Amino acid sequence: MILCFLALYTTINEMAFDIFKDHTVKWLPYLKKAWCDLCKSFLQEAKWSNNKVVPGFKEYLENGSVSCSDGVFLTHSFFLLNQEITEPALHSLTNYSG
Repeated sequence: MILCFLALYTTINEMAFDIFKDHTVKWLPYLKKAWCDLCKSFLQEAKWSNNKVVPGFKEYLENGSVSCSDGVFLTHSFFLLNQEITEPALHSLTNYSG
């Protein structure tokens, strides 16, 4: 598990450095938030499973909209496309609500 974390950490930091050189945008906090939200949603699903809890439909969809990994993939791809980076676009990366 440590090896996987270190590989992910190193890769993301290298990408952040490359993007910072090109666009002077500090995007690491946005990606960090996306990964934290993803891990929290996975943890919530594990708690439901472990406690044999069946969540309500709305609660399940709210958590599922994060756990489907769209936030992480979209955040990565947004910065890797080398498009113009605006403040509203950055805000939309952290404000995803199914």
